Amino acid sequence: MNITLLAFNIGATKNFTNGPGMSLYNFCKALSNDIRFDIFLSLKPEEKLDNCNYYSINDMQKLKKSIAKSRAIHYWSGLTPSHIAAASIGSKLGRPIILGPNLLDCVERDKEKSLLDTISYSKILSVNDRIKYNISFNYDIHHQMIETFIVGPDMDRWHPSVESNAFVLWKGNCKHKVKDIEFALKLRDRLSKYEFRIMGYPNPYNYLRHIDEAKSASLYINTSFSETKSQTLMESWASAVPSVTHPKIYLHGVNYETGIITNKSLDDYSEAISEIMDNKILRRNLSLGAREYAVSNFSNNILSKRYKGVLGEL
Repeated sequence: MNITLLAFNIGATKNFTNGPGMSLYNFCKALSNDIRFDIFLSLKPEEKLDNCNYYSINDMQKLKKSIAKSRAIHYWSGLTPSHIAAASIGSKLGRPIILGPNLLDCVERDKEKSLLDTISYSKILSVNDRIKYNISFNYDIHHQMIETFIVGPDMDRWHPSVESNAFVLWKGNCKHKVKDIEFALKLRDRLSKYEFRIMGYPNPYNYLRHIDEAKSASLYINTSFSETKSQTLMESWASAVPSVTHPKIYLHGVNYETGIITNKSLDDYSEAISEIMDNKILRRNLSLGAREYAVSNFSNNILSKRYKGVLGEL
């Protein structure tokens, strides 16, 4: 089966790595046994998958050939004129079109509304239930046209480490205020008895080179004000690294199964971090629970089954 994919980026690039790009990489890899993807991108990928052909989003000749042989067009991300023009070609040719999950978030509403009015689509995927209902409300779309579709981590890459180091991990793009690096630094200063490793501050970290170190952490803390999903949390759980999170992070885990879910205050986070770091039995059980949660919810066979279900509805 062939699918034409439209996206801004996929996987890691030399100067730019983000959640949507990594989600798309993980998605394509998970379905590598069943689907061949032609991916039309704005940014060239740093690493490539065997089941994918990669093209520029502006290569209209290759795009038309791809659409002609594809089961469907999947417009993953990239709310740019080039992506919209590419999707419009598919719409005119009568191919079923899937939008999302990293396309609509009700932020750039004028652009999103224009896209929805321009393209005939068959299904919308959203990154979480909250965004699903916001899309339905803001654009007057029946909620049954929209499906929450969560793509987990690369389970082959993010597996439990043979090494275990006693440090607390924070990672993210510190330039994004939503990540709240200031909160993490205050925790580090307050809890000086523990080693903190801050990846992404003051300089960006290399995604492909940080994995082994990140997997060996004792604990991962997410200090963002909010998250629509949190790829970093799913990667940590898959690596059997428990977490400290709070409810404003949409996918925050299960309390005392994947880690501790608490209020986002310095006192509450400090207490949770100390509780996990000082109790080896608790930390061991949370580690096992985090890995089991990831396997039960984000495995490749689960993702493949869900996507085949989406295609079956077109």
